[in-house]
Amino acid sequence: MARELRMNPQRLAESASIAQGLTQTPLAQCIESLYLKRFKKPRPDSVVPLRQMLHDARVQERDEARERRRRKRESEVLHAESARVSMLAIRRLYGGPRDETGLENQE
Repeated sequence: MARELRMNPQRLAESASIAQGLTQTPLAQCIESLYLKRFKKPRPDSVVPLRQMLHDARVQERDEARERRRRKRESEVLHAESARVSMLAIRRLYGGPRDETGLENQE
């Protein structure tokens, strides 16, 4: 619940002493009341451990990187194909036998 309220876990211990000093209620109850006030429900729908959240984020980042690399390879292939087609069009326009480099054959 504290994570959904954007509370910093490292500063939670500081907050605990301040919150208890001001309100005289335990930190857990303070968090519950803040959660209820903000989200209008007593508990989160699903509780996901921090370790699982980090793992899911790493997996998603890895999958996105793979997708970016795949798109880049596709783009490079399309660009190479486009250049080849352009070269063929130039050959047709200007005529004459030419090799793959675009130079006239020296026969």
